[in-house]
Amino acid sequence: MLTTINAPNTKAAISEFTEDVLPSLAAWTTQGLKTALVTVVGIEGGAPRPLGAQMAVMESGAAVGFISGGCLEGALIAEAQIAIAEGKNRLVRYGAGSPYIDVRLPCGSGLDIYIDQSDAPRLAREMAALSRARQPFFLRTDLLEGRGQIIPLVGKARLQSTTYRDGDEFSRAYWPQTRLALIGAGPSAGYLATLASQIGWAVDLITPNAAELGIGAIPGVTVRELHGQALASAIAGDPWTAGAAVFHDHEWEIPVMAALLKTECFYIGAVGSRRVHELRLNHLRDLGFDEEQLRRIRGPAGLVGQTKSPPTLAISVLAEMVAAARDAGFGS
Repeated sequence: MLTTINAPNTKAAISEFTEDVLPSLAAWTTQGLKTALVTVVGIEGGAPRPLGAQMAVMESGAAVGFISGGCLEGALIAEAQIAIAEGKNRLVRYGAGSPYIDVRLPCGSGLDIYIDQSDAPRLAREMAALSRARQPFFLRTDLLEGRGQIIPLVGKARLQSTTYRDGDEFSRAYWPQTRLALIGAGPSAGYLATLASQIGWAVDLITPNAAELGIGAIPGVTVRELHGQALASAIAGDPWTAGAAVFHDHEWEIPVMAALLKTECFYIGAVGSRRVHELRLNHLRDLGFDEEQLRRIRGPAGLVGQTKSPPTLAISVLAEMVAAARDAGFGS
């Protein structure tokens, strides 16, 4: 028998449409609140969100994340509240082939949704710790038994593993938060930092003149004013970090680019004209970098050529970074 999806007498609300629900889930769990982790574990046909898309839901109906384009979230919050109240995990179907005839998906697809309320507290703490350590991992869930197992990913597998379902077992890959190591000055750097933070990236902005950026305090953006060799010495990058040099005064660039080339950044870019980029490469050759290393640098950075507008340049560079993240296997 199907349980009705009428929610308890609370107001359901999505407080944040975020890709990463783990911080909220961990915070709620630490406060002793009852929660559920909601995951797309199967897709039939097309869907607005990918396999593995998630929401975190509190028993009050507060929620973060999103599963659809807005047509399903309210019903899922209600389902999650029922799962929490009953103390039972749920595997439900919406759209094509669903018994819920009153909940339709405009795209015509069918979605299998797993609601985990029993394992969510334990998993939330462990997954949040791995995320803070920038350690990629799998969460492998037995959809029948309702138990999840966390499996850290190491070596090259971290950029090749995917999210998939194998019968009653579902595996979802979790990557560290995409990060931007931005070294630069002026309005273009300020716009790029702002835009990257707005798509959920962490931004480490290193600048010789913070006053020129034209930005105030922005969540997710750390601004450090450094000068000279300290600029290059402060650069760090792992396989989930994009590195970019955004200067109009190019004297700063060579030690910065040399430092970026020594990192594992999935993207390295520098703005400027083609002539400036060729001069940049010649300076780096003089420092001993070979052609294979130099090919890592996108220059002039950005998908839109010869733009002079700081906002357009920022959009152009960020779009190129997003495409590179997808090519690397972890971008949304």
